[in-house]
Amino acid sequence: MLAGFGAAQAQAHMGLVGGRPARIAERAAALTASLSAMDAAGANGAFVTILTTDAASREAVVRTHAGEERAVLNAGSMDYLGLSQHPAVVAAVTDAVSEHGSCLTNSRALCGSGGVHRELEAELAGYFGKEAALLMPAGWLACAAPLKGLAKPCDVIFIDAHAHDSLAAGAKLSGARVVRFRTGDAAHLESLLKTHRAGAADALIVTEYVFSVDGRVMDVASFRRLADEHGCLLVVDVAHGLGTVSTLLDDVRAADLVVGTFSKTLVSQGGFVVASRPLINYLSAYGFVFTASLATPSAAAALAALRVLRDEPWRVAALERNVAAARARLRARGCRVAERGGPLLHVVAGDGGDGTAMAAWRAVFEGGLYVHPVLFPMAARGSGGLRVTLGAGMDAAALDTLVDVVAAAAVAVATPGQAPEGGAATLTAAH
Repeated sequence: MLAGFGAAQAQAHMGLVGGRPARIAERAAALTASLSAMDAAGANGAFVTILTTDAASREAVVRTHAGEERAVLNAGSMDYLGLSQHPAVVAAVTDAVSEHGSCLTNSRALCGSGGVHRELEAELAGYFGKEAALLMPAGWLACAAPLKGLAKPCDVIFIDAHAHDSLAAGAKLSGARVVRFRTGDAAHLESLLKTHRAGAADALIVTEYVFSVDGRVMDVASFRRLADEHGCLLVVDVAHGLGTVSTLLDDVRAADLVVGTFSKTLVSQGGFVVASRPLINYLSAYGFVFTASLATPSAAAALAALRVLRDEPWRVAALERNVAAARARLRARGCRVAERGGPLLHVVAGDGGDGTAMAAWRAVFEGGLYVHPVLFPMAARGSGGLRVTLGAGMDAAALDTLVDVVAAAAVAVATPGQAPEGGAATLTAAH
């Protein structure tokens, strides 16, 4: 039944029902039937409502899709530094609503910009060492709009094969030729550049910094070298790297454009692009004009969180210590986790099938831990499992719980005759 949901989800993603093309209403009905079957079996806990939460400790009370309530340790939150309840962030939001109301109601090009929007853009540009920044009302748009706005049909975009959907969509919408390279594989990218770069007016190389399913950190310097050799702009998405990897600023300084979201470390909504002033001016004619402004309280929250991140670097160090400790202990317990990476731990469950991944998820939830089930097409076939996110404020007891519960679930669902191995897992993640 759990595997059936994964299959139904994958088919719906491709426009199919029962292996054949189907109309939208039929796809929706098939997926709804699978969800109902999971509810009936008490297995559909993956869609939860957060009733209460403590951003620092990660203690939370959740209600499942089936109406079940329980206290959990939330290892699915992406509030990596625990800033969503930081006094400075809360005060900034309260003050913004009191002084400016909820939003500017329309495009900034038409209705003007708020002072907090200008402050946030200036401080983002300064933080990343760039000339200018541009705010977007959604993280998805912050990734898609620059590719749509900069690249044209006369250009070519070289994009990581497992880049986030927002990046892939922006590349497709641009009308440029799109060429995909294997994740993190500079040699493969180089061979594609030699074949496809010639004849295009311009070219972009697009990658994530920390990949959003398995946490791999990219070698941006190798992409910068290739961009220089072949005359390309380098675009790096830092959604999961901002505030989680201490070398981020040094690593992405070489990028021509840095894009990201506020919905993780900066505990808000919306997103940003930082680049040279001419590139931001060029982008402003697309993403700036045809969308409403980022809500003022959201901008205020992101600005306050950015200042805490800048002024309290110990938080990033604490997160990195927790991630390293959890990674090493899970591997020592026989879990298939990559040897290195960012704040996301992808634990492959047993044979990596969707049913096995959901069974592992249920075992973890029963153990008082909330994580993300990772199914196809979010991960490659055979790489299904659990996505675990750590927080800077998680204490030793929380780490003990996390390691014990995840390791027990991974062992429990291991395929008979296939003992889980702690060696570095080969994870191909698509998000």
